[in-house]
Amino acid sequence: MWKSWVGRLKTQQDDEDLAGIQSMHEASEPSSPVMSVEAIARRQQEQAALKQLFKQSIDPLRDEKERTQIFLVQVLPKFCDLYGNTLVLSAKEVSESVADFRALTIMVTKQFIYGIRKVPETQNKAQASKEIMRMLRSKSQMYYTLRMIDMICRGPKVPSVLVKLFRSFIDLPPSEYDPAIPQLVDVSVPDENAPPPEELVSVKEVGDVVAGILKKFVQKQLILRRLVVEDTFFMIIRIMLARPTSVEGEGEKEGELRYLVWKQRTYEVLTALEMDAEVVNYLHSKNAMNILVQPWKEALGRAPLNKRDYQEALLTAQLVLHLLKGSARDSLYALFYDFKEANGYESLSYLLTSQPFDEDAIKVKEELLALVEELVYYGKDDPKPVASEGTPYQHDDTTVRNLDAFQCLMASFLYPTSSVYPPPPGFSLYNVKQTPLAFRTRILATVEAVIQKHPINYFLIERVNSVPMLIEKLDSYDAEIQKQVMILLVYVMTTLNYVPFRELAVLSLHFQGTSSGHTTALVCETITVLLRRSPKFKDVFREVGLLNVFSTLLCELAETLQDGVGNVQFVRRISVSNLDRAKMEKKRFAQEVLKNYDIIIECLVELMTGSRMNANMFRKSYRGNLFDLMHYDETRYGALNLFETLVIEGSSLNGLPRTSTSSISPSRNSSVSNRSSSPVESGFQFGRLIEIVQSLSRQDLTMKIQILRSMKRIFVACPELKDVFRHTGGYVCLVSMLVGLEGVYESIVAEEKQRRNSQSTEKERKEEVEAEEKEKVEMEKGKEAEKAKMAELEDELSKDQTIELLRAVFSVLAESMSNHEFNRRFFTDHIGFQSVEDALRLTDVLGVHGSREYIFGILFGFAIGNDGIYDLFVEGPEDATQEPKSEKAPVIVTNGARSTAASKVIKRIEVVLKDPSVILHNPQAVLAILKLQDVVRHDHNLSLNIYTALLSIAWANRRNQVYLNQNGVLMAILERLYPKRLTEIGYEVDGTEADRPNAAELEVLNKISKRIMMMGVSSCELRYLFECFQGDHAELAPIDDRKATTLMDMLLYGISHSRWPNFVQFDMGPYGHSSLEMTTFGARPFPPSNNGYTFMTWFQVERFDENHNLGLLGVHDEEKKCQLSVFIDAQTRRLNVQTNPKYPAKFDAFEFQSGYWYHLALVHHKSRLSITASTISMYVNGSFVEQVRCAYLSQPAPNNRVKAFLGTPPEPEAMASTQPSNNLAWDLGPCYLMEDVVDPDVINLLFNLGARYRSLFQDSLRQFQTYETSTILYMSLRAITKGFDKSQDDHTTFVNAMRGTGGASLPEEKILFAFFAGSTLTEGTNSGIAATGLSDSALHMLGLAALHGKMILNAAVPKIEAALSAPEGTATLMGDPVVAYPSGLDDSIWKIGGCAVALKLVERAEVGAVGCWLDDGGVCVTPLSLHKAVAILFELVRYSWRNSEDMERNHGYELLAYLLKQKRNMITIDLLNLMLVFIGKDPEFPEESVINNPFAYRYLLMNFDIWKRTDIEVQRAHLEQFLVFIQLSKKKAFNVKRLLKMHLVKKMLLALRVNVPPKELIPSFIAALRAATLANWSVETIRAIATFLASTMAKPSAYRKHESSHSRPPLFRKRSSTAIPLQTEDSAPEAKPNAADVVPVIVTDAKTTQTENAPKHVVLCNMVMEMLHDILCDKANSSLVSKFANTITNKWPLLFFSEDSNPYAVVLASRILAHLIASQGSMYISKFRVASEGFMVMRRLLPRYWYLTQLYGTLLAIMLGVDIVNIPLDANFDLFTLLTIYKKENNKKENTSQQGLILPEIMPIILALVKEAINVVVQQSEISKKLGGGGGGGVTNGPPAPRESLSSVVSVPVTDIDEQKKQRRRSKSMGDVDTPEEVRKLSAENIVVENIKQRIAKIAHVEQTLIHFFSDMYTHSSDFKDICCKPELGDSCNYIRRARKLG
Repeated sequence: MWKSWVGRLKTQQDDEDLAGIQSMHEASEPSSPVMSVEAIARRQQEQAALKQLFKQSIDPLRDEKERTQIFLVQVLPKFCDLYGNTLVLSAKEVSESVADFRALTIMVTKQFIYGIRKVPETQNKAQASKEIMRMLRSKSQMYYTLRMIDMICRGPKVPSVLVKLFRSFIDLPPSEYDPAIPQLVDVSVPDENAPPPEELVSVKEVGDVVAGILKKFVQKQLILRRLVVEDTFFMIIRIMLARPTSVEGEGEKEGELRYLVWKQRTYEVLTALEMDAEVVNYLHSKNAMNILVQPWKEALGRAPLNKRDYQEALLTAQLVLHLLKGSARDSLYALFYDFKEANGYESLSYLLTSQPFDEDAIKVKEELLALVEELVYYGKDDPKPVASEGTPYQHDDTTVRNLDAFQCLMASFLYPTSSVYPPPPGFSLYNVKQTPLAFRTRILATVEAVIQKHPINYFLIERVNSVPMLIEKLDSYDAEIQKQVMILLVYVMTTLNYVPFRELAVLSLHFQGTSSGHTTALVCETITVLLRRSPKFKDVFREVGLLNVFSTLLCELAETLQDGVGNVQFVRRISVSNLDRAKMEKKRFAQEVLKNYDIIIECLVELMTGSRMNANMFRKSYRGNLFDLMHYDETRYGALNLFETLVIEGSSLNGLPRTSTSSISPSRNSSVSNRSSSPVESGFQFGRLIEIVQSLSRQDLTMKIQILRSMKRIFVACPELKDVFRHTGGYVCLVSMLVGLEGVYESIVAEEKQRRNSQSTEKERKEEVEAEEKEKVEMEKGKEAEKAKMAELEDELSKDQTIELLRAVFSVLAESMSNHEFNRRFFTDHIGFQSVEDALRLTDVLGVHGSREYIFGILFGFAIGNDGIYDLFVEGPEDATQEPKSEKAPVIVTNGARSTAASKVIKRIEVVLKDPSVILHNPQAVLAILKLQDVVRHDHNLSLNIYTALLSIAWANRRNQVYLNQNGVLMAILERLYPKRLTEIGYEVDGTEADRPNAAELEVLNKISKRIMMMGVSSCELRYLFECFQGDHAELAPIDDRKATTLMDMLLYGISHSRWPNFVQFDMGPYGHSSLEMTTFGARPFPPSNNGYTFMTWFQVERFDENHNLGLLGVHDEEKKCQLSVFIDAQTRRLNVQTNPKYPAKFDAFEFQSGYWYHLALVHHKSRLSITASTISMYVNGSFVEQVRCAYLSQPAPNNRVKAFLGTPPEPEAMASTQPSNNLAWDLGPCYLMEDVVDPDVINLLFNLGARYRSLFQDSLRQFQTYETSTILYMSLRAITKGFDKSQDDHTTFVNAMRGTGGASLPEEKILFAFFAGSTLTEGTNSGIAATGLSDSALHMLGLAALHGKMILNAAVPKIEAALSAPEGTATLMGDPVVAYPSGLDDSIWKIGGCAVALKLVERAEVGAVGCWLDDGGVCVTPLSLHKAVAILFELVRYSWRNSEDMERNHGYELLAYLLKQKRNMITIDLLNLMLVFIGKDPEFPEESVINNPFAYRYLLMNFDIWKRTDIEVQRAHLEQFLVFIQLSKKKAFNVKRLLKMHLVKKMLLALRVNVPPKELIPSFIAALRAATLANWSVETIRAIATFLASTMAKPSAYRKHESSHSRPPLFRKRSSTAIPLQTEDSAPEAKPNAADVVPVIVTDAKTTQTENAPKHVVLCNMVMEMLHDILCDKANSSLVSKFANTITNKWPLLFFSEDSNPYAVVLASRILAHLIASQGSMYISKFRVASEGFMVMRRLLPRYWYLTQLYGTLLAIMLGVDIVNIPLDANFDLFTLLTIYKKENNKKENTSQQGLILPEIMPIILALVKEAINVVVQQSEISKKLGGGGGGGVTNGPPAPRESLSSVVSVPVTDIDEQKKQRRRSKSMGDVDTPEEVRKLSAENIVVENIKQRIAKIAHVEQTLIHFFSDMYTHSSDFKDICCKPELGDSCNYIRRARKLG
């Protein structure tokens, strides 16, 4: 058979064919790969060898057989090895190896054809195919030839041969597909002709080569064209239909499907083809689609399809898809028509749905399904879809273009219920079965994927009604498929935003009784989902008629249930299971409805929610009574939900913006409700619901819970029904429900016990029943079943249900009062929380078996309006987890200390309740919580949790803090902290201390009280605190806590932290806005046309928000022509003023911070040049900050109203929805807008009035000043007054405001508005403006104004009646701002007694009182009570002008000084510092200290009796404060001026006279006295000091008495007062000197003469005299010296030269006199010489002080005219020093020709001192001679003088003699023997003699120094020579010369 088609082939190719082949090679030459040099050389060698072999194969000289052998065996393998890996063989490469490419091609073709002809002829196709395959697999025969054809791939006759050759492969036997085995020998041919086994390649490799050749053929247009012309191409297509002859009609066997690999290769060849018009037309002409579809039809007509059928069908379908896709890309659709005409889509559909559905078949079907899905997107574009004209329509690769393919999918899904296509001929009934669910689901998913692939696809396939068909058969689908269909419907209506009315009409059929309950439920769920996604679908379903369907359905259900039971009451519950079963079975649809009743009701409710029209339509269409459905257990909750929706949607205010109804009066609500469109009034309906609640049985808790929850939802949706709730007895009903729970926990406990008992007896009963007879058993079972049914009708009581009921009750109660002031007041006045407390006590919920943690969580949830925290106090499993024990674990102590689990609960409480968003909506409940907590006070963990929750709420935000303060919570806390009787906190006379608060509870209570106290303390609370001080109740209950805060600590904290002004807090958190809005200014024009306007306010920022600005002021008219905006920028926190939107004015010099009260003043000056040149100035806290340019406001139109607002007004709804949450919160204090500019000085004055000032500045403003503000303003006024004449600014306004009335400076008529928090109208009858005392008419108008919302009066309108009637008299508070009226504790104390109360605390302060704390040993170590009491007093006075006046008026400072004097042993350094701060000292910056309170300074700090017995450190600090105020302070001039009238120096001198300070305090005291003296160097001060010194100088009698009582020190030896005459030759020998005389000692420093035992007056005199000396002898104080000289007589220094004066005082007085003489001139000297006879007195008194060397220097200075200030007090007295000082000064005067004040009168005084010294020396020399037995201190040669008694010669202390004996001992001869007494006497005499000699030597040295100085001065100074030549000095000089000669 092979000869028939191989023999016709030519062995020679045409030239044109070869030329074409060669040109194709040349055209496809690729670039050669990069090769190494070695590889190139090796390749060139191989190419040369191949070229040589090829020449041999074509050598004509060789034999044909030899050439063929060389070509087959050597050339072809070599060629394939060399170029086998080359992708495309180029002509260039072939030419390098083969000389003649044409010859190569001819030989390859020839060998290929010859090889085929060698195949022997056989009758069996399989055998022939086997032989051909053997030849192709043989490397020695045709394999390399085939490889060469693949490499050159050329030859026009070869393709047809290869195609037919490829077709023959299908007939290969299965055994040929096995891998080649080396031992395998083909037995079909002789052995000698068979190739070796190892030369055979695999069948797969041959197939790959042949398939690759065919792919290359069809990819080349030249060859493809030849294939089409020769009809060879169609032969390739028919290969897809061919089957091996051996398997025709046979079943599937192992290996029989291996031939499909050749069809797969054929498919790959055909898919490599690029479709074009020629190929499409060729296939169309050959009817290729029909030929490809025909095998499908044949397979479907046979028995059930097998695996071979599915595999072949899949390959064919893939080929069809490829051909159709290729033709569609070129817009050639002939093949599509052919495929449709050939019934290809029908065949595909039946291929998908036919049997079987085993694993292999499903895999193939899934691939076919994917092919059909892909085919949907290819085809000719259809016209526009049947949808509306505006439907979007785009062409892309995901739109449906083949509806036939989509119908194929639908037919496959709907099979066999709906046959879209007729079955093919011969289709077996075996295939008519349901498609498996999984595969059917897969088909539906494919349909959905097609529809959802592109939005246009649904509209394209809508014409075939695919989705309606799916919905119509919905009831026949499985649940999963039903869900997918509904999801598809949701996609169409939501994503595509299209209303498919046909689909919805079909969908409504499932509510008419023919569908199953499951289908109805699914449809309802789908409709619910749609309604929740978009409210527009509510109108759609209404138009479809769904509401009528629901109405009919519910009516039929109600009638069915009514027929079974009849009329019933709510006192008895009914279950549908108890109805007549026979009747119910007839109503099958009713049963189906009951099964899905809740889902149907949910859908109906969603359909009516938010759609008033739908609700009204349902009312009209529903013929029954909804309350009938509430009789049955199965329908009651759905009916309740439906009723709730009808009430909400039928409300009269539905559809309108639902805002707060707290401002709506009951009358308004009634009138509005009458206009309700509901057929039944809302009040009647709601009242009926309350009746139902009251009629329910006691144990029907579940229904009660549901009704209460429904009520809450109704209140949330319809706030106007809260009035109906009040009128219909709703509050009484709630309390009744609580009372109905009486004993519920006892019942629960009893039921639990009974249940346990029944469980134990149940086993016994079963055993007895088993023993009884069968009939008796059956009867018993029937009775038990009947009992069980009856028991099901009643709910079993449980704690969970009880908790839920309590939660629901308080949730409704909270919602009914939310934003409804009338209901809140009604409940408080007519019901009261006391009834709630009593009801809860009846329930025993607080008992041992109760739910105490839950009830307190519910109560706190009620308080904050969040019932979700009902389990806040419950310890969960994670809280109860015990941590491993360790040393660091918290110790659990007795009396309720916190455990680990409890601490976790506390942390949770803090996290939940400390959030700023937690708002206390019902603060009245807190008192009830605390009262109920008292019942469980023995549970310390719970009590601690309750207190922690209360503390967290108080710290959450300012609103909660204010509400707690205003509702009396502070009193309840104080009663727990400081009980008057110990029994009030759990102490029993005969009981234990288990119920008293422990340390942790007291600590939290203390924190709560402090937090609440910040917002003020009422007089009642304050009285309670002071009552706790009475008697023994002042002490706390004994607790083991050293940190317990005392009563005085509490008072002190309250005074210092409760000074808040009345304020309005604007918190944006709850509503996003909060503001004060004023609708008009009335007849007052704004902006003013004069100088400008001023805006002033006090404010504090609680929290900033980074996304929202803080709006302070906004003003605008209706046209926004006049527009002013004052705000603080959220990012920079700096003030901005905006009058022009394009150019805002920014103040960059000041940044506002949170937590501080600011006084802001903005003064907008109108420029006279133009409004754009205007400026605005900012003042913060009274100080000028910055001035910027800001355009002045434009004048509005005449009839336009100008509105103003403070805060953040509400935004439009569209803008508010896009704004982020606003957490801004700030407080507004007094606020003013004035139509005039205010002076800067006045602004400072108004700032110093403080934020608690609430008036219009019309009184004298001086009376409202505290000490500090008064001082500041007085200093400002003083500065203004001093420079008033020279200043260019007019400060008259400020001066008048301070000295006169403020009305003249700030006229009341210029204030546009003034808002104070105390002027609010809706804060109750005893708060706000109503608490000020109004007339009845005013109160009536006040009530009318309150109906319009929370209002605030404009205080700028003079009278309240006028303000209530005028449009500008009131403003509205929007956004529920908080209005606070903090009553400062200082004001409250002023009301109950003022400062007298605090003074009483000071009086009672004792050591060991409650104020002191104990050390580890239990000893009171610090008197804190006095400190705290004084601190309380000072805090009361410091910042309160009322208490300041009260303190002055009642002589409070004098009383305080008296009390402190009595308790001065308790005064500490801290107390002193407290006083100093109170007076005006700045601890951080002492240089800023100023005496603010002169009264306190006078009576406290200048009262030295208070401080003289305090500790040394206290006294030192007290003295140092004088330096702070007088020297260190920058305001010392002001301080000194205040001290002038206090006589500070006099008081200090008096204190010094009365009590000499300790030695260590003397420097501090003198420093303070010096500072005070210098600060006030007045005549009074000078006289006081002089008088003090004169009075404290040494008294002769006292001095002598003092010396007689004490042993005189060796420095001062008593001497003779008369001079000892010198003995001369002519004179008789002088008598023996007095034995009592003692040699004085030369003193170089007179200060050392003041010993510790010196008299007090001597010490005082020396201290003050030294201070005065330092002041007067300071070169910088020349003016002070003149004033002193003019004030004090020149005789005053002479007083200190008396006989008994202290030597140091003598030196100081002489130096002062010297400076006065040197500085005051000749007139002063003349008066001193003549009038006072000063020099004569000095000559008479000073000689007795001859031993003071400092006195010599002073007298020399006076004599030589040298100013003593140039000579130090401690200057040495030697010749060098004297010459350096005095000679230098004298020479200086002579050189400068100055007229020196030489006083020769001093020279006699000096000589008198010298003379006195010489007399002493002569006298002591005589004594020495007598004692030592020789003269002049030497030893005489004569007999020794008789010894005298030592006591008669000299008075020397024995201790000194003993000391001298130790240092010096006499030598005695061996023969000299004395008695011990004699020895001791001789030793003492020797010591005295030696001392006398030493002292005489010192005196002689001083005198010699003085004489040498005089000699030098006499030589070099003419003035001094003149002095010495005075005749009156002759006697003195001669005496001195004789004395020296004798010495």
